[in-house]
Amino acid sequence: MIRMESVFTGNQTVITFILLGFHDIPELHLLFFVVFTGVYASIIIGNMLIIVVVVCSPTLHTPMYFFLVNLSFLEVLYTSTVVPKMLEGFLWEAAISLAGCLLQFFIFGSLATAECFLLAVMAYDRYLAICYPLHYPFLMGPKWCLGLVITSWLSGFMVDGLIVVLMTQLRFCGPNYIDHFYCDFMPLVSLACSDPRVAQVTTFVLSVIFLTVPFGLVLTSYAQIVVTVLRIPTGASRKKAFSTCSSHLAVVTIFYGTLMVLYIAPSAVHSQLLPKVFALLYTVVTPIFNPVIYSLRNKEVHQALQKLLYLTINERVQSGSYHGVHESSYHLPRGVRSRWGLQIGGEDCAVEEDHHGDSSRLNLMEGENQTSFSVFIIMGFSNLNNLQFLLFTTFLTIYLCTLGGNVFIILMTLMDSRLHTPMYFFLRNLAFLDICYTTTNVPQMMVHLLSQRKSISYGGCVTQLFAFLFFVGVECLLLAAMAYDRYVAICKPLRYSVIMHKALYSRLAASCWGCGFLNSVVHTVLTFRLPFCGHNKINYFFCDIPPLLVLSCGDTSVNEFVLLLIGVFIGWAPFLGIILSYLYIITAILRIRSSEGRRKAFSTCASHLIIVLLYYGSSIFTYVRPISSYSLTKDRLISVLYSVVTPMLNPIIYTLRNKDIRKALNTVLKK
Repeated sequence: MIRMESVFTGNQTVITFILLGFHDIPELHLLFFVVFTGVYASIIIGNMLIIVVVVCSPTLHTPMYFFLVNLSFLEVLYTSTVVPKMLEGFLWEAAISLAGCLLQFFIFGSLATAECFLLAVMAYDRYLAICYPLHYPFLMGPKWCLGLVITSWLSGFMVDGLIVVLMTQLRFCGPNYIDHFYCDFMPLVSLACSDPRVAQVTTFVLSVIFLTVPFGLVLTSYAQIVVTVLRIPTGASRKKAFSTCSSHLAVVTIFYGTLMVLYIAPSAVHSQLLPKVFALLYTVVTPIFNPVIYSLRNKEVHQALQKLLYLTINERVQSGSYHGVHESSYHLPRGVRSRWGLQIGGEDCAVEEDHHGDSSRLNLMEGENQTSFSVFIIMGFSNLNNLQFLLFTTFLTIYLCTLGGNVFIILMTLMDSRLHTPMYFFLRNLAFLDICYTTTNVPQMMVHLLSQRKSISYGGCVTQLFAFLFFVGVECLLLAAMAYDRYVAICKPLRYSVIMHKALYSRLAASCWGCGFLNSVVHTVLTFRLPFCGHNKINYFFCDIPPLLVLSCGDTSVNEFVLLLIGVFIGWAPFLGIILSYLYIITAILRIRSSEGRRKAFSTCASHLIIVLLYYGSSIFTYVRPISSYSLTKDRLISVLYSVVTPMLNPIIYTLRNKDIRKALNTVLKK
C-alpha cells in the first residue's frame, strides 16, 4: 500500500513522492540491487583511485590530469546523489519529500551541467596540447586552468538553481508517483497541477544552450585535432596523439548523447522504460567507464599507480612490516636495483625485464640444480598488459558482489526462523565457503594486476594451495549433500522431517568439511615434496596443482595418480550422485498432476542444478585428466569460472529464484 503524506502551506500542497523506479520488473529487483551495488562501489573506488594517484604523483600535476581529478570528483558526487536512493527502491518503497526531491534534482542537475562544461574544457585542453604544443605551457597556465574549473562548477549551480526556483512555483496536488528512479525534471513536472510551461520552456532553452554549445565546442576541438594529427608524418606519433583523445571522446559521446535525447528531444522517447535506461547511461555507466577508460588507455596513470604501489611496498619492507620479510628470506644478488629502486633488508631486489618487456621476474636462482625457491612468480594475465586495469575493475566488482551477496544470504538465513531448515543450513555453508575460497585467490590476483612485482613466497604458495583445495573439496561434497536434501524433500516429502533431522544434516556438513581437509592435506604434502629446479614462473593466477607440477623436475607420476584417484571420489562420485538424485526428482515431479505443483518443485531445484553444472564441469575439466594434456593458457580461463564467477552467481541465483529469501528480507526490513 503506497502512502501519501501531505501538509498544506497556503496555496501549495507539499507531498511525499514515491519513486517507482523499475516497478514493472519486480522479479529482477534483487538482481539489480546486487549488480548496482557492485557498480556503485566500483565507481567510488575507481574514481577515488584516480584522484589519489594524480594527487600523489608529481609527474601527473598537469592541466589534463587536473581536469581529470575534477571529473572524477564530480562523478563520485553526482552518482552518490542518485544511486543510493535507487538501491533503496529495489528493496522497499522509496519515499522522498518534495523538498528532498527538489534538492536531489538541484544537486544532480548542477553536477551534470558542470560536467558538460568540464568535458568541453578537457577537449579544449587536448586541442591546445596537440595543435599548439610549443605554446601549450603558456596557454594553459595554473591560473587559467583553475579559472576554467571554477567557471564550470559555478555555471552548473547557476543554471540548475534557476530551474529549481521555477519548479518551486509549481503546485503538486495530484498523484505522487514519480515513474523514475530519481527526481528528474520531466517526470516531476508532469505531476504538477499548475501550469508548468514557463519551467518547461526555460529548461528547454537552457538545455539547448548548455548542451549543444559545449558539445559543439568539443566537436570543433576534435575536428581541429584530427586535421593536425593527420599532418604528423610518423604513424607512431599519430597513434599516440589519437590515444590521448579517444578515451575522452568515448565518454563525451555517451554523456552528451543521452542528455540531449532526454532534455532536448524527449518526444523522441515513446517508451516509459527507455528514459530510465538512458538515464542509467549517464548516471551509472559513464562514471564507471571513466576510471576504466582513462586508466586502461593511459600509460601515465598506469605507471604512476605502479610506482605508488612500489613506494608503499618499499616503505613497509624497510620498516620490517611487509609480511615479516627480512633479508634472509630472499636470496638476491647485490648491486642490482629494481625498476623502482625497491630494496629488501639492505639488498637490492633484482627485477629483470624479459626480452619482450611485458613481464618481469625475480633473479632467485643461483644454479639450475637448486631444489627450492624462496618465492614464485605468478604470471597471471601478464600477457594482457593493455587490459590489466580493466581486469582489475572487473574482478573487483565481481569480488565485492560475491562478498555482499553471500554475506546477505548468511544474514537472511540466520535472522529469519522460517529459514532454519536443512536446505538453508546447507546454503549458509555454501555461502560461507564461497566467501572463503574467493578470498583465498582474488585479492592477490587484483594486486598482481596493478603491480609489477607479482611474487608469492614459498610458504604463501603452500598456504594458498592448501586453503583453496580445502574449500573446493568441501564445496564438491556439499553440493552433493544439497542434491540429496532436495531428493528427500521432493521424493519423500512425508518423511522429510524424519530423515533430514538436525543430527543427520549436521553430520553431512561436518563430513564434507572433514573430507575437504583430508583432500587438501594429501595434495599439498605430495605437491611440495617435489623438487623445483627449473624457472620459478607459475603460468597461472594463483598456486594450483597443475601449474606447480609443470614446474617440478621430479617424478610427478604419484601426484598425477593420486590427483586422478581423489578426483574420482571427490569430483566424479558426487557429480554422479547429483545426477542420480535429479533423475529421481524429475521422475517424481512428472507424476505431480497440477502444473503449479510441478513448477514449484522444479523451481526449488533449478538454481542448484545451474551451480552444479558450472562448478563440476569446470572443476572436473581442470583436475580429472592427465597433466600432459594441460594447456595452462586455456585452463586459466576455465579456472576463472569455478574460482571467481560461480561464487558470485550463487547469491544471485539462490535469491533471484527463491521467494523464501525475498520474504525474509521484507520481514527484516519491516522490523
